[in-house]
Amino acid sequence: MALFRNFMSTHSNITRVLSKKHELAYICFRRTKKNLIQSKFTRSASSMPSSNTKVTERLPGSSGGAMMVEKEEVVYSRYLTVFNRSVRFPDPATGKPGAVHEFDIAGHPRADFQFSVVFPFHPAPPAASVPAASTLNGNGGGRRGGEVTVLREYCQGLNQFLYCLPTGGFDPKKHKNLEDCAIAELSEEAGLCGGSFIRLLPDGHPGIPEVKWSLNRFTPFLVLAPEKDHDPGEQDAEELIEVMRIDVSRLKELMFSGDMQTPSIVTCSAALEHLEKMGLI
Repeated sequence: MALFRNFMSTHSNITRVLSKKHELAYICFRRTKKNLIQSKFTRSASSMPSSNTKVTERLPGSSGGAMMVEKEEVVYSRYLTVFNRSVRFPDPATGKPGAVHEFDIAGHPRADFQFSVVFPFHPAPPAASVPAASTLNGNGGGRRGGEVTVLREYCQGLNQFLYCLPTGGFDPKKHKNLEDCAIAELSEEAGLCGGSFIRLLPDGHPGIPEVKWSLNRFTPFLVLAPEKDHDPGEQDAEELIEVMRIDVSRLKELMFSGDMQTPSIVTCSAALEHLEKMGLI
C-alpha cells in the first residue's frame, strides 16, 4: 500500500510539471502566432509585384486606427485582384478582441493601388476689349470661362457609357510618378499633351480612397491649356472612348446627373474650386 501511495504521489508531481510545461509552451505559441500575424503577414499572390508588402503598410492609420487583420488571401486575380480578408473587431462592450468578420477586398496591386485622374481645362481665349485692370483677377487679361475635355467611356459594371475624365493606373514599369501617369493617360485617352500640370492634393498625401471595399486610391490633377497630341499613346484594347469638349456649365450639370464616375466628380470639384481661386472661371 505504501508503495502504491508513493507511485501515485510521484505520478501527480510529474503530471503537474508536464501540465505547467504545456501551459508555458501554449502561451509561447500564442504569442509567437500573434506576433507573426501582426508583423510578418504578407499577401501570398506570387503574380503581384507588391505582394510582400506588410498589411500594416496597406492600412494607414486614421483617426480610428487600423483593425487587426487575422488573415488575408488572394481568391481571384486578373485585371482586378480580389482578397478574402478576415478582420477581428473589438468587442463594443469591453474593448477587447471580439468577433472575426470576412470581407471581399479589391484593388490593383500591379498599379501599387494608385491611379491618376486628369482635368484638362482650356481657358477662354484673350479678349482684346478686356481692360488691363482685369489682370487683377489672375487670368492674365483674358476673359473668364473656358472648356473641359471629358470622355464618354464604356463602363463594364453598369454595361453602359458614363462620362469621366482621363483616368489610369500607375505602372511602375512605365511611370516615374503619379504626374507621369497623368501625362500618359491624357495622351492615350484624350489625345492631348503639354500644358501646365497642377497636383490638386498636398505633397505627401496618400490619395483619395476609391470606395470602402477597395485598396485603390487616386490623385487628381488639373492641366491648363493642353494641346492636341499628334502622336498620342495607344489605348488599351478593351477601352471604348468618345472624346468631347464641353463648357463649365454643362460640366456642372453632368457631375450630379448620375452619368459620371465618382473619381471624376471628385476631381472636377477640386479643379473647379482651384480655377475659381485663379480667376479663370
